[in-house]
Amino acid sequence: MIVLSSNVFGVGLSIDEYAGVALDWAKIHITKTGIYHCPCLNAEIHISNNGIRHTISQKKYDQQGNYNHETISVINILIPLLTNAELRYSAPDKYGSDNVKCIKFLKSKVLIDGKPKEVELLVKEIYIDLETTKFVFYNHIFII
Repeated sequence: MIVLSSNVFGVGLSIDEYAGVALDWAKIHITKTGIYHCPCLNAEIHISNNGIRHTISQKKYDQQGNYNHETISVINILIPLLTNAELRYSAPDKYGSDNVKCIKFLKSKVLIDGKPKEVELLVKEIYIDLETTKFVFYNHIFII
């Protein structure tokens, strides 16, 4: 199981400061390379600054009201989560986007501050052209 501390990006920071540090960290450590192998999909996952920014921004305005340092801290272990993930299920894009072939829902386990959690990673399979697709990281959420 992957182990993580919810203060991995700093202690005593406001949520906005914490989010900023996480985004800056991701630009150096994740999106600079940008492509990572995901064994459960047997495919390369593309992770962009926009994808990281989207997931951090969405966590800031989570409708369940659980936006906190813990949800943002998952950015720090995104690559190990993708590497250790299992395919949960696939589904069509709920918005019916023409460029999205399907959404892959992956799951991975983590121990955050000593508490077991399950993280769901959303990966979009998008069309490059009529026959070619690529996988793009979209978001993550806690499911336990």
